[in-house]
Amino acid sequence: MDEHDVVIIGAGMGGLITGALLAALDNRKVLVLEKESEIGGRIISFGGPHGSYTEKEYRRLMQGAAGVHIVRSEPSVAEIIDEHKLFENFILDSAWHGVSAGSRNRYSVLAKAFGKSIPTVNQIGLLVRHEGEFVELSEIVKGWPKESQREKNRVAAERFRLSQKESAIYDHVDIRTYMESMTSDKLVQDYYVTLARFQMCVNGERDASAGEWIRCNNMTSATGSHLTGGGGMGDVAGGFKNVAIAFAEVITEHGGEIRTGARVRKVLIENHRAVGVEVEYGRHERSTETIHAKTVISNLPMDTVHQIIDPKYFPDEMNQRVEHLQPTGGILAHICLKEPLEKGWPKGLFLAELDGPQVRGGTPLFSYEQTSLIDPDRVLDGSNKVLLQTWLALWRRDPDESHDRELVDALIDSQMAFLRQQYPQFDDVVEWYMWVLTDREYGVSATPGFIGDRRPTVFHPTIPNLFFTGDTVTQTDVGTSAAAHGAILCANAVTGRDFLTLLPEFMR
Repeated sequence: MDEHDVVIIGAGMGGLITGALLAALDNRKVLVLEKESEIGGRIISFGGPHGSYTEKEYRRLMQGAAGVHIVRSEPSVAEIIDEHKLFENFILDSAWHGVSAGSRNRYSVLAKAFGKSIPTVNQIGLLVRHEGEFVELSEIVKGWPKESQREKNRVAAERFRLSQKESAIYDHVDIRTYMESMTSDKLVQDYYVTLARFQMCVNGERDASAGEWIRCNNMTSATGSHLTGGGGMGDVAGGFKNVAIAFAEVITEHGGEIRTGARVRKVLIENHRAVGVEVEYGRHERSTETIHAKTVISNLPMDTVHQIIDPKYFPDEMNQRVEHLQPTGGILAHICLKEPLEKGWPKGLFLAELDGPQVRGGTPLFSYEQTSLIDPDRVLDGSNKVLLQTWLALWRRDPDESHDRELVDALIDSQMAFLRQQYPQFDDVVEWYMWVLTDREYGVSATPGFIGDRRPTVFHPTIPNLFFTGDTVTQTDVGTSAAAHGAILCANAVTGRDFLTLLPEFMR
């Protein structure tokens, strides 16, 4: 007998949103199994309402749930936790996530359909280095010749007229090639290439997919928001784990169950149908259980799915796509400041190219924000301290920059040198910092050859009741927005219904 209608492997964003749709809107009996002790996956948060941890627990959750490793700190991690009261005084995410389309993002809109609220806070200002100083991007445009300003507006209008389907012809075209086909104006080309490198989280302009970039920008534009004026990007107030909490509540309120500390060892397949999963509980005294289900959904990154499903059950073409997937890795810093570094644009997002070591694509693009000034909920002790986050993307394969420790150390040194040069008071106002390395900031790099029709599908082609969700399957946009889209498409495939209608048309 089937014990559950649906078993979902992984309580990350994709698994929880898919489970919420099936439990609340299709009356399915849902069981979510999570190997870690906390839900959230890569959007796990720490501190305040999200919990306090020992150093060992913190490192284990960062590595296990989010694929994030601490590589440098000052002082030691133990001292930051114990002496500086990390979890009592601050809320940190595992890595740096972004909210596409501001408060009208996909998962906030979807949560409202379930009667839930996911408050978001917007960045205000996008600043780039220009002649040695940070300047608001829109101010740079104002200094262009009038004909270049008109050309920029024409290119934007042409882009916005493209539907999602029409934009797909540019999925495997890099942003530089696309811009050269749109305009001969070098100012306009470079403007959009810089934006695309940042938004697609890549260093090289040839590594940014024009099709994915078009969809990302069109969705944000349709909300009436934009990056420079605030509303195009931002953070989830109080930590990104609040997204996971909201959809987990939907599941349990509709009769579903979420089990943590439940590691799925194998998807059970008989007569080319998924019949359930084999689960292991406990870290020391272990026990196993077989759980039967009518439908099985995996929220594992597709390039790791062979850990629980034998490759022999996949056609060769799908195995090739799975093995071909290219995640986006990166270096992130959590830096605690006694006072703001940037006072003119406290809620701005800052972009700069770094001197020093080169990476695939050329010069690394360095970005940072004063997160706790954008979201004051991140500082809990009532002080004026500031949490600053930095981000630098790394390529994962051929070459594998993420696991080149010499390169990682050199890039951290380069970022520290930049901050010290840009802000002479930097060392005086820093209280502590942690540099971390993430294996998988984006499940699939928004790069020609990896996205669009090259992504694995949300359904197994020959096992009719086996499905896949998360941010490594069919979807559009990047990061958390893309994971929400993939979750909806998975729920559609399971039920034969269209839950995209819960979103405005431009988000579908």
